[in-house]
Amino acid sequence: MAFRYHRRNAMERGIEFLFTLEEWWNWWQTDDRWQRRGRGTDKLVMARFKDQGPYSIGNTYCTTGRQNVIDYGSDKRSADMLGWWNARRDEQEPSNTKRMSVTVTDPQLVWLRREAKKLGITVAGLIRRIIDQNRIEQR
Repeated sequence: MAFRYHRRNAMERGIEFLFTLEEWWNWWQTDDRWQRRGRGTDKLVMARFKDQGPYSIGNTYCTTGRQNVIDYGSDKRSADMLGWWNARRDEQEPSNTKRMSVTVTDPQLVWLRREAKKLGITVAGLIRRIIDQNRIEQR
């Protein structure tokens, strides 16, 4: 499940994901990374060198979420922003809620990718923010 989520998230962000399930699992088993991985600022993440290129064996390293944001955040946003986003994600509705389907054109997707990268979130996360904001404005 985590492998599929990671691969799908990379695809949504327009990033190639070249790991096989076995390679990905072995990468996380190194130095007991799997037990220390997660969404918190001090949890371990799989990062790409210079935040460029594919997720692949030769282009990834292990670091904390905080350090990854500090090193390669597109606008050098603070690690506090990452902490805020993780807290917000944890407050989201349970996983048994309905998922929305959104269709976008190529120019819209380019804009969404650029804005999501500025904020350090996925395109899906940005769409959720836009939808949430529209719900608030409609009240």
